[in-house]
Amino acid sequence: MFKKLFKAEKKVPQNTNPYPEGATPKDMEELGKRYLEKNDFFPGQLVQWKKRMKYCKVPEYGHPAVVLEVKPEHRSPNDNSRLDSNTYQPEEVRIGVILNGYFSGIWVDGNRLESFVPNVNPGSCNNRPTKRRHSAD
Repeated sequence: MFKKLFKAEKKVPQNTNPYPEGATPKDMEELGKRYLEKNDFFPGQLVQWKKRMKYCKVPEYGHPAVVLEVKPEHRSPNDNSRLDSNTYQPEEVRIGVILNGYFSGIWVDGNRLESFVPNVNPGSCNNRPTKRRHSAD
């Protein structure tokens, strides 16, 4: 009976890939290079997240934000940031986004942004102006 209580657990096959998905040394090298690419942003410029660099809820990947302000120095992580994690992120670019239906300015890490490239597939984005019907008043 004692042997039945302390029976060895079933052996689970070991994962042959020791790295989480997308975190191989090659992936990390590529992400590091992309992160370190510098951009000179200016107020009024449309920007978007670089691939796999989003760390805030808004904007969504492929959606534009507008640069409101650029600071050469890094901001403290406690300064009006909307981070999804508790890790420190330098925040030197203030972008304008729609948050809960309202235009808001948030500070983000500029190394995670790139110039906005409009979606080349017009059917996949609902940002086209709609035709307004005039009432017969």
